[in-house]
Amino acid sequence: MGGAEQVVRLLAREMMNRHQVLVVSTGDGGAMQSVLKKDGIPVVVLGSKRSFVRPITWLLSLAWSVAQLRRVFTDFRPDVINMHLLGPELETLLAARLAGIDKVVVTVHNTYPLFSSQRLSDRIRQLRLRSSYVRSRAVIAVSDEVRDWAVRHGIVRPDQVYVVPNGIDLSKIVDRKDQENLRIKNVIPLESFVFVSVAALVPEKGHSVLLEAIAQIPEKARDVSVFLLVGEGPERQSLGAQALALGVQGCVRFLGLRNDVPELLALSDVFVISSHYEGLSLALMEAMATGLPIVSTQVAGSTLLVKNGINGFLVPPNDSTGLSKILLYCIQHRDSICELGRAARAMVMNEYSCKHMAQLTEAVFAIFVGVG
Repeated sequence: MGGAEQVVRLLAREMMNRHQVLVVSTGDGGAMQSVLKKDGIPVVVLGSKRSFVRPITWLLSLAWSVAQLRRVFTDFRPDVINMHLLGPELETLLAARLAGIDKVVVTVHNTYPLFSSQRLSDRIRQLRLRSSYVRSRAVIAVSDEVRDWAVRHGIVRPDQVYVVPNGIDLSKIVDRKDQENLRIKNVIPLESFVFVSVAALVPEKGHSVLLEAIAQIPEKARDVSVFLLVGEGPERQSLGAQALALGVQGCVRFLGLRNDVPELLALSDVFVISSHYEGLSLALMEAMATGLPIVSTQVAGSTLLVKNGINGFLVPPNDSTGLSKILLYCIQHRDSICELGRAARAMVMNEYSCKHMAQLTEAVFAIFVGVG
């Protein structure tokens, strides 16, 4: 249930008012499958799994995926295929060609660090991206920084890429005026200073740095603070062990996947995002729309939204000491940082809605594939 998956959901939901839409998961569908179905969005789950451990197995799995996708494309006959996230680019383009569909639009969600890696698997992925994305009809980047990154690394041509900022469902934002009742409901002391972070528990989200920063906060300030970590992922067990080793387990709550994120944002005082890299975080935008001051790492995408000292605070990635100082400042200046939250809300409400995102996406489709 990451940001890119939420973008797909919101795009599909908005576009269903004007078009026929089908969401295809090349993996197992994950937690988003039930959410999409609840919204009435048709979903096809292929369940393909591949690794580079054995080339023959990988090729057989690729052939199976291509055949399955070709069947879906042939049956549905889409005017345009919009591909998201790394992984399915090869089978998608092959299946589209076999199905006689040349209208593929790729959406790039992030500035991935794999281009600074010399590992064989990452070098192969670099080659796959460069050779496949340039063959798509158009590329959508979720921010100017993502576009510049993609062009700089030769993934896309400058004349091929268009910027469509992510948008959020503004109707789901919960009013913070009900904060007291929400805290009672979630068994959080009314007087506590509550930080919330919404992100998958994966290395690139920097939760380990956040835990180190929490450990550096003076004990007196920690005792009046609660850190809500919303999300699930492969690092859940190691992060729990790290919190225990650092002695911060008393103020850190691992909440897992939640369907009440808008309420959790509304009961909080500050939103924290400690990522090593980002594209344009939906969770960050939702927190800003709720009226929360932001503490964020200074990475591409986040710097587009967070203006230091105006609607939040920026710290370098991997800087647990700097992050700790900002967290402590927030605790000590609870009243004065409220103005930052109001500025954050005004910015997002004016510029980032899912309706606007869908309209811009459809405009790209119309330019390149005659669909609008």
